[in-house]
Amino acid sequence: MLLLSSFSAAKSFYFPQVKLVYNVSDDASIAVREELTFDFSGSFSFAYRDLPDGEWSYSNIGVFETTDGANQPVDFSAYGEDGSTRVRWNFKASDEKRTFVIVYTLKNAVVSYDDAYEFYWKLWGEQWDAVVEKLEAKIVFPRALYSGSQVWLHPALDATYNLQGDSLEIQANGIPSYTFLEFRVLFNKEALAGGFARVVSGSGYNKVESEENFNEFVYAASEYLWLWPIAVFLALAFGFYHYYNKYGREPRKAQVRKERDFLYDDRTWEVEYLLTQSTSVASMTASLLDLARRGHVKIEKTKSTGLIFKKDDYLLSKARGKDSLHEFEKWLIGEVFQKDGGSCDSIKTSEIAVEHSRDSTSMASQWSSMTKKEIEGECGFAQKLLDKTGKIMFNKLQISLILLTLLASLFISANALVNGFIGKTVLVIAFFVALVLAVSAGRKFLGKTPSSGNSSYSPGTTVVATFGAGMVMLFTSIPFFVIPSIAFYAALLVNVLFAVIDYKFKFTLTRFTEEGEKHYEAWRGLHSFLDEVPTFKRKTPPEIVLWEKYLVYAVIFGNADRVAKAMS
Repeated sequence: MLLLSSFSAAKSFYFPQVKLVYNVSDDASIAVREELTFDFSGSFSFAYRDLPDGEWSYSNIGVFETTDGANQPVDFSAYGEDGSTRVRWNFKASDEKRTFVIVYTLKNAVVSYDDAYEFYWKLWGEQWDAVVEKLEAKIVFPRALYSGSQVWLHPALDATYNLQGDSLEIQANGIPSYTFLEFRVLFNKEALAGGFARVVSGSGYNKVESEENFNEFVYAASEYLWLWPIAVFLALAFGFYHYYNKYGREPRKAQVRKERDFLYDDRTWEVEYLLTQSTSVASMTASLLDLARRGHVKIEKTKSTGLIFKKDDYLLSKARGKDSLHEFEKWLIGEVFQKDGGSCDSIKTSEIAVEHSRDSTSMASQWSSMTKKEIEGECGFAQKLLDKTGKIMFNKLQISLILLTLLASLFISANALVNGFIGKTVLVIAFFVALVLAVSAGRKFLGKTPSSGNSSYSPGTTVVATFGAGMVMLFTSIPFFVIPSIAFYAALLVNVLFAVIDYKFKFTLTRFTEEGEKHYEAWRGLHSFLDEVPTFKRKTPPEIVLWEKYLVYAVIFGNADRVAKAMS
């Protein structure tokens, strides 16, 4: 890779011509000459070329500048940097063409098998951020290669080769930014003595031809990768519709009849979850009113606050209460009655917000988290009243498509780190394990929000899996701005889109159990009754008690103002 300093985003460069020469010696060492012609637009002051490290080695490195046909030495430095040998040199260039030559000796790059030699090398790296108009490469061997020698070029660019005698010539036009070009030549053992070749046992012809047959399939498939995100979209759309019809659509339409009685003793947060599949500040406020109704909290109106726009304020005081408290209600009382860093017996509503203004996590968020954890627990309220099979099945489909996208990206992408079927398989298995660990860790942060009823499958887990797959692809040198890699990232974004849809339309893929349907109809009936509540004229004690309870649940239904007005 070669990078150049630039002090303006508008400055750029490209390569009108690149000439590469590889002189292979009889001992399998290779003298390399890279002639790079730059066309600068703007001012540049230094460059560096990263020579990728591997089982081979570099020596006799030098840098020159070609001026009037002569090569002038250029001061440079060479050092290790992030798995590469970095060669850096300084110069001054502004709106002009300049040609630099890098030379070095390469050893152990040729592989010696029992029946053949292999020279597999990347002429041009995918890290280059500039276009190459024309590339010419010449590989010269000490002896003529036999007619059975084979040559492959990767990937499918505007590139050709010509093998004649002891010379292999390669030409390529219009290499895009961030796109590599590599060659692979398999040739007879008589061509070299091979002192500096890496020895690998086995048949080179069998191994290389098998790998190239696989590569041929991979590169052919990559031409149709633009269809992958479309296929993922259609699969998820069909899956969403299918699971909705099979598991989400209610067998019969809910019968919502006005109901003035409380048929079930569901708690405020359970009712809110049943109606919205979430818990919020609404059920927390309703719980506080319910505590007042049951005598655990006393609420008194105080003087209005504010100089111009006066607001009603209320004094809350602890009381003995008429019954026992749920652990969430105990927590709520503890959080409300805090003042100056300690507990108190009374507090104004205007003071509560001030006391909690510096909390790292708001009361509402804590309330939502702990109530949902109980509701969605293994034996929780939701598991008894909601059938989430459809949501689980759809989330499984999403996870499967994410993993397929990850597998495809590692196998098909032209930028995979490891060449060869076995190496790629090991890489996939390693990152699959890492992805499972990432999903497991991510659930601790996202929980099951919104829950599918299964700790392994939920929209939250889907988002974590998508993020994990994207990170794996980035860390394996599959940049998101390179075609065909864009297709894989687009497929991941499609999964995120459907995770959002699953989150927004919470009830689409769920269905009430028989018991859940009864609870739902009862609370919807009470909601409907309170929407059209008559004016409260008679004030007998039993009715006052009932209407106070109405007001508690009206906070959840969103019609508390109507009920309060009817009671006034």
